[in-house]
Amino acid sequence: MEPLNDHSGLLSLPRELRDNIYLNVLDVKHPLYLFKEDNSDDVEVFAPRTPARWLALLHTNRKIHAEACETLYGRHKFVFVDTAKSQGDLLGVFLHKIGAVNAGYLTHVCINFPAMIVDRQDQNAARKPDLLELELLQERCGSLRTLEAFVYGQNSKGLVAGRYSPTLGSLSTPEALLQVDAKFKAIPSLPAVLIKPSNGPLAPEVVELMQGFGWVISVGR
Repeated sequence: MEPLNDHSGLLSLPRELRDNIYLNVLDVKHPLYLFKEDNSDDVEVFAPRTPARWLALLHTNRKIHAEACETLYGRHKFVFVDTAKSQGDLLGVFLHKIGAVNAGYLTHVCINFPAMIVDRQDQNAARKPDLLELELLQERCGSLRTLEAFVYGQNSKGLVAGRYSPTLGSLSTPEALLQVDAKFKAIPSLPAVLIKPSNGPLAPEVVELMQGFGWVISVGR
């Protein structure tokens, strides 16, 4: 829905007070979960504890819409809920829909760790769409300060405890993780990456490698 053209008395207030109002109205104390159905370009938002007409302020007028979006996108953790197979598509659609300016406000994003290929030595270790996803964050999310990456055992079998593999695709495991680290480090605003194992602990060898890159590994879910 496009913001309306009418004027609002809110604009007569100083910008600092307007920002406080945006914060009080829009800020929620839980992540915003994003998902979409296969073969659809509609991104859905699951926000369980938001009040009725939570986003009504964004439809007051264009100026308020633009100002309030900085709070909406800059103050929340956005969790991309999808399979590793299609998550890059979800991220790309979402960033396209919110536009370059709003994408630049994002500060906290949660994605899947790039899926790793174990048994195909003729292929690159990390799936290309997942690496492109990290490039999207680099190109469009210039304010990103926190990146969480979930490691799912079914997508990265060679990284989890009891199933460690010294090779991933055509690369050694250290080389494969170094490839991912290069993508993380190419995001200039990002001070650190938080790795969150989702289906049991990581293999000790993998923990050592990841910590060597400066990644922070969460001990809980």
